[in-house]
Formats: sequence, structure tokens, C-alpha cells
Amino acid sequence: MRTLLMLVLGLGVFTPTQDDLAFDPWSAWSSFGVDSTVVMQMESGGMKVTTTTTLVAKTDDEITLKVETKAEGMDAMASEQKVKKPEKGDADAKCPLCDKPAKEHKDMGKRSEETLKVGDKELKCTVIESPEKDCKGNAIPGKSKMWYCKDVPGRLVKMEYEYKEMMMKSTQTLVSFDAKK
Repeated sequence: MRTLLMLVLGLGVFTPTQDDLAFDPWSAWSSFGVDSTVVMQMESGGMKVTTTTTLVAKTDDEITLKVETKAEGMDAMASEQKVKKPEKGDADAKCPLCDKPAKEHKDMGKRSEETLKVGDKELKCTVIESPEKDCKGNAIPGKSKMWYCKDVPGRLVKMEYEYKEMMMKSTQTLVSFDAKK
């Protein structure tokens, strides 16, 4: 489970820049204006969780994201995340699993293009499906599929994750977004 979680989280953090699509939080948010917002809904094991992320402050070298999470039957939780501009950029990011430079990873999974509709907007997405083995050559016990779009703050449009051994499946879907310039 740890390996798959690291890979899933890692793909969203360090995937090498390809097709001008970098995935670090700075690159995913800094081109948008203050008050840009995304609302994501995650469904897993019959539970629904809604997360709203808003860009609340921005300077030349730091952005602040406010993240509000609300699960059914629970009080909302809020936090702020400060993200500094990387000194070297996404291409120098390291894999959280093997600590090697991300650009050295040969098999980052299958890539394709797909259009998804969110509200009244058609979004051209880059789709990444997890590989069968991680960067250390170990079999990944589950699979993930992620849709990213540069027109969406944070870039994530949808993520499906299935962990077969625990018979767990979760889906995270963009419900709405407001991309300020």
C-alpha cells in the first residue's frame, strides 16, 4: 500500500515535465490569480469528502493555498499551505520513493489525451495511468489513472485509484473551478 500511495502521490508531485505539464504545486498554481478555486469530491468506501482549495495570496516567490475539507457528518477542517517557488524547478525534483531525480524515471506509466466535461467546460486532459512496477522494480499492488489539465488551478481534474488487495476503490473528481488570471 505504501508503494502505491507513494507512486500516486509522487505522480502528482514530481512527474517529469513532459508536454509542458509540470506537477509541482508551484507550477500547478502560480500562473493563476488570487481567489482561483477548485472544488474536488472524493468517494471511497461509501464516504464522500469535498475539498475546496483557494489561492489566497501570491507574491513573486510564494503562494498561499487555503484548503477546506468537509466529510459527510463531520465538521469542516481548514488549513493553509505556503508554497515557495522552487529554486531549480520541477525538472530537478526527486522521487519520494527512491530519491533519484524524477527525470531519470523511464516508465512513468501510459500517457494519453482525453476530454472531460466539468460544468459547461470541455477540458482537454493529459491522462496518466500508473505503470505495473514502481521505480525500484517492485510490483504495484493497485492502479491509478489521473487526468490533468493546465487550464485548471492545481491541474488535477480526476483521479481513480484501485487497491485490489484491500478491495478499495476511490475516485476524486473536479466538481467546479474558477481560474482567475
